[in-house]
Amino acid sequence: MDIQYIQFNDLLSLTSVDEVPDYSPRALRITGPNLTTAAEVVINDESSPSFVIASANVIIAQVPADQATQAIRAVSVVSSEFRFVRESLVSFRLGKESKKASGLIYLMQAYTKLLLSTPYYDAFATSLGGGALEALGTNADSPVDASVVSVVTRSVNVAADQMRSLQARQSRLSDDERLLAANLLGCRYNVVITGLDVRVELIAQSGKTAIASLGL
Repeated sequence: MDIQYIQFNDLLSLTSVDEVPDYSPRALRITGPNLTTAAEVVINDESSPSFVIASANVIIAQVPADQATQAIRAVSVVSSEFRFVRESLVSFRLGKESKKASGLIYLMQAYTKLLLSTPYYDAFATSLGGGALEALGTNADSPVDASVVSVVTRSVNVAADQMRSLQARQSRLSDDERLLAANLLGCRYNVVITGLDVRVELIAQSGKTAIASLGL
């Protein structure tokens, strides 16, 4: 049985983020088309310690204490739902109760593990791994540097080839769990924090698709 250890959630669309004036502790007013399923607010890569869904379109979120004097660089609102869409977010997190990964969740989890694995680091499967993390060590001058895109593209393709080869020997997988193709939809390199934002589309043999964002 494959235990689900990767969490999948949607990122909600936002239209504006503003400071709440004369408010202590520091807080942000976040607006969007529909924020009712918000489960977490992330500010500068840190979870907000407290937030209130003031209405279907407005959230008031407290800025994390160690970000109180920092410029707000990034804000995202994580939904409690997951619909396998372009705005889906992947995070590594074990819940309090273990559950089995199946269907598209299994497909995405198995592929993500291969994509991020580095060849020769696993003594039991030395040749496996897409090696996507190698792109983090690339010297890049722009968010769409060709050398970074090249490394990630190769990693996406290598992981896909390896997964199809492995699954050819697994007879009990459903069509939702079998990989047909993997496509790199986007890759941007943050030259300040040397991080990567990667979007990958997975197509199952059933024809269903799943699109996820990876922040590396």
